[in-house]
Amino acid sequence: MESRVVAPRFRSVTVLNHADDPFDELAATWWDDSGILRSIGVLLDPVHRPFVLAAIDTELGNGPHRVLDVGAGGGRLGAALAGEPLEFVALDPSLDSLRSGAAHMASPDRAFVRAAGEQLPFTDGSFDVVVCLEVLEHVSAPSRVVAEASRVLRPGGVFVFSGPNRTAASGLGLVLVAQHLFGLIPRGTHEWHRLLRPGDMNRLMGAADIVPRRTTGVGLPLRAVPSATVAIAGLLTRRLTHPEAAQRIRLATGLRPTMAYVGYGVRC
Repeated sequence: MESRVVAPRFRSVTVLNHADDPFDELAATWWDDSGILRSIGVLLDPVHRPFVLAAIDTELGNGPHRVLDVGAGGGRLGAALAGEPLEFVALDPSLDSLRSGAAHMASPDRAFVRAAGEQLPFTDGSFDVVVCLEVLEHVSAPSRVVAEASRVLRPGGVFVFSGPNRTAASGLGLVLVAQHLFGLIPRGTHEWHRLLRPGDMNRLMGAADIVPRRTTGVGLPLRAVPSATVAIAGLLTRRLTHPEAAQRIRLATGLRPTMAYVGYGVRC
């Protein structure tokens, strides 16, 4: 097993450990136009991409910059940021997901590494940006992942995060209704007690020498409710695939973090 690797010049999928991952069985759907995991990118990329780029531009200015995407899955963010002056490493424990991403994005500035966020196989200070989107609620030790992200960030580097908020609304809407009653997302994807609040993120960052800069809510603006209702009805009646339904649900930032949030901090 490799121990420390200077980032980010990998040319294909680099395997650093071998453990089964629950997302392996869904990995083929990351880039399937009717696949359930493809809907994650369709739904979230329109809010994640501009937020990540704005954070980078505000704190770091023009690139090129080295970016590590922890919990990258099939590399959806790397694809969404194609054309930007970024060297991009997608890291995930699911080998099948990474292979799916590598097949979709054959590019010298996109690399794929199989490893866990709790033990990043990179040298200290080797990245300008670490991104951790919709990930920390799925790991057993989020404090360790944030600490590792801080370690591999250079001073002044940017840590971007997102996730569902631990509120009564998310417990009802995301976990009970969407996951258990209607099966809009796979069962077991979210456990309410694992969800982190923005205040939890601030504490995790503070303990890891990352200064919180900005956090904003992600949700459904009132004007988008009718189209989202039609989309969910179409999904439940199987008239729409998951990506088709996600395309009709227009999320926005700048709202109260009742359901979810996105934010960033800067490494001291």
